[in-house]
Amino acid sequence: MKPAVCFLVVLVVIACQHSTSPEADDDHATLHNFRVSQKGYDRLRISSDGDISLDAPAVDSLFLSVFDGRAYVPEDTAVAVYTNDGDGYGLHFLFHVNVERTVLDALFRLTFRLDDGRSVSVDSSARMIHYPYPSAEVFITADEVFTEYDLFFQDFALDSGCLYFHPTGAAGLYAYDFSSGQTRELVFYGSGNHIALAGEYVFYEISGCRIYRYNLGTDTTDMQIDLGQLDYDDIHGMDVREDRLVVLFDRSPEDVLCVFDLDGHHTQSVDYSGDTRFLAIHGDLFYSIQNDTTLSVFDFENRCFLHPKKMPTDEWEGIFIHDGQFYYVDYLKRIICRMPVSDLEDA
Repeated sequence: MKPAVCFLVVLVVIACQHSTSPEADDDHATLHNFRVSQKGYDRLRISSDGDISLDAPAVDSLFLSVFDGRAYVPEDTAVAVYTNDGDGYGLHFLFHVNVERTVLDALFRLTFRLDDGRSVSVDSSARMIHYPYPSAEVFITADEVFTEYDLFFQDFALDSGCLYFHPTGAAGLYAYDFSSGQTRELVFYGSGNHIALAGEYVFYEISGCRIYRYNLGTDTTDMQIDLGQLDYDDIHGMDVREDRLVVLFDRSPEDVLCVFDLDGHHTQSVDYSGDTRFLAIHGDLFYSIQNDTTLSVFDFENRCFLHPKKMPTDEWEGIFIHDGQFYYVDYLKRIICRMPVSDLEDA
C-alpha cells in the first residue's frame, strides 16, 4: 500500500538580495511539490523524482532540518540532480529521516539554495501514524480526556456515549463522556491491564487474577467472577462477543480462551496456541497482538489461526473494534487511533 501524505506547506523566501522576475516566482511556487511518505513506524521519506519542475536548473543544493521541540536542527544535505524532458528541468532528491517515537506531527524544513545566492525554505509536517495503513487517524488524545498528569492509555472500550479506559500504572477505571467532555473515575484499583464493555457493564481485572463487573446503572462494582476452578497463570486480554465475556488466559503449555455469560458463569473453554496480548473481537475473528509488529488473527468458529496482519503501531497497548472501526493505542504518542477494520482485513 502507498502511505498517505499529510503535510502542511508554508513557503518562505529568505536572504533575498535580488528582485525576482514573475518566472522565478512561479518556479519558487513549485518547490513545495515534493513527496512526503511514511516508510516505517518512525521513518519518513522526503523526495522529488522530477515532481518539482523548473524552467532552469536554478537550485544548487538542498538542506533538511528537523524541529526538535525548540528549533530546526540540521539533519542532512543533498546536491540537486536534474532531468530535462524538453519542457523543463525536473529536480531529483531523496532524504530519509528518523523521527522520535513520541512525536505525532514531525516538523521539518527544506531549504533550497539557489544559484544566485538566495535561499528558499519550505516548512512542512507529516503525521506519523500512516504506516502501514494510510487510512489511520487520531481518534482522541490523552490530554483531551485527562489533565491532572501525563496519562498513558493502556486498555479501553467505547460506545456512542463514552470512552472507558484504564491508564498504565496505579490507576483504575475511568469514563470520558463525549458530550460533556468530562472524565470521572469509576473505580480505583492499584494494578491491572485489561477491561471489556458489555452494554451497562464494564469488566475489569486486577493483578491478572481477579475479574470484576462494574454496573454503570447502579454506579457500583456488583460482582466478582469466580475463577477458582480455572487453571491459568495470568490474564492477557478481554472482550465481549454476542453478550458473552471472552477472556484470554495465559496458561502452560498453551493459552486458553474462556467464555462467560454476563453474570460470570463459565460456559466454554477453547485451546489457543498463540502467545499474545490484548483482545479485540469482530464477528468470528479474534485479533490479538503477537509481537511488536504482528497482529494475530484467530478464527473462533473454525478454531484456527489465519494469516497475521501488520500492527498499525509498534508501540501498542489496548485494541478494540466498534462500528466497523479498528481502534488501537499508540502508547508513546499518548493517543488512540482508528482505521476501518476492512482495511486491516484486506491487507
